[in-house]
Amino acid sequence: MDSGKETGKKVNLKKHVASERKKHKKAIKSICYDRECKKVASPTRIPLSDDHILSHFGYSEVKKMSSIARHRALISAINSLRHHHGEHSALITIIHELVARYNLLHKKTPDVSEIMKRDSEWVSGLLEKWKRAHTKKVLP
Repeated sequence: MDSGKETGKKVNLKKHVASERKKHKKAIKSICYDRECKKVASPTRIPLSDDHILSHFGYSEVKKMSSIARHRALISAINSLRHHHGEHSALITIIHELVARYNLLHKKTPDVSEIMKRDSEWVSGLLEKWKRAHTKKVLP
C-alpha cells in the first residue's frame, strides 16, 4: 500500500499507530497527513462495575447506612488491602474508588454521590495522618 508521503494522501493509520506504540510503549492516537502527525493521548478510563471492590466489605447501599457503619466497612477494606499492597497504596486505592464512584453517580443520584465524597474526604484524612506519622523529621 502506498504510504501517501509523496501524494498527500492519508497515511496508513493502523501501521503508523502500531509503530508509534512500539516506539513509545503506550497507546497513542494519531492523525497523520504527509509527514505531519497530531498525537493525542487517550484519556484514562477507570473500569467500574456494579460489583465494586467496596461492596465485598459491606460498603453498599450507602444511603441506608450510618456513617459509623460506612467507616467500618471502609476500614475493613483498607485492612484487607493493606496486607497485599501496604497501607499507603490501600488508602490511595480506596480514595480512587470512592472518587470514581462519586464522579459516576453525581448526576444520577447526587445524595449518594455526596456521601461517597464525604467518605473519600474522611479516608483522605486518614492518609494525611499516615503521612505525618511516617514522615522523617529532620532536626536542624
